[in-house]
Amino acid sequence: MLLYAAGLSAVAAENYANLAALLGTRLRWERREREAEAALILADASITRHDVWRHLSGREREFTPLSNYLWEVLREPLRACLPDDADYEETFDWFEYLLALAHCDLRMKANPKDVWGPVGRFGWRVAHGLSRIVDDTQLEGRPTPPRVCSAIAAGLFTGPRETRRFVEVKTEYDKFLAEATRGWW
Repeated sequence: MLLYAAGLSAVAAENYANLAALLGTRLRWERREREAEAALILADASITRHDVWRHLSGREREFTPLSNYLWEVLREPLRACLPDDADYEETFDWFEYLLALAHCDLRMKANPKDVWGPVGRFGWRVAHGLSRIVDDTQLEGRPTPPRVCSAIAAGLFTGPRETRRFVEVKTEYDKFLAEATRGWW
């Protein structure tokens, strides 16, 4: 919950340096022998497994129960910085998508064939045409969107060619996302 509250606040304030620091904070988790970035540990499949979170009352049939729960619980506390519901929805999608891409990036750095990232409620919304987050962050044939530039400049997707790395990770993750959400009707 703290990861989402801080991450959403950073995205709402367009403070991508704080978001990069948050996602890059090194933590130790009992299942790992050494420290790893928060984006890797706190968005791990063992934490985000939807079958576990479906035990929350009323969430039995949801594809993204943890994400939906966090969206609901954090709405009122974040209303002061995101008063408009549509802005909150878009900010939530963008934060979760960045979290998924950051997670996927870290996995791919360790093993280029290990393409996986958490699918939050943005995945359900993309599959149903309710979110354009995937399309709005495409870079091919058009200028890089300002928020993508800001995320890259802040240190997400670091490497010798950060924009190229973003495109590489996004391309692979988007393929995974399309496959993971196939049939989410």
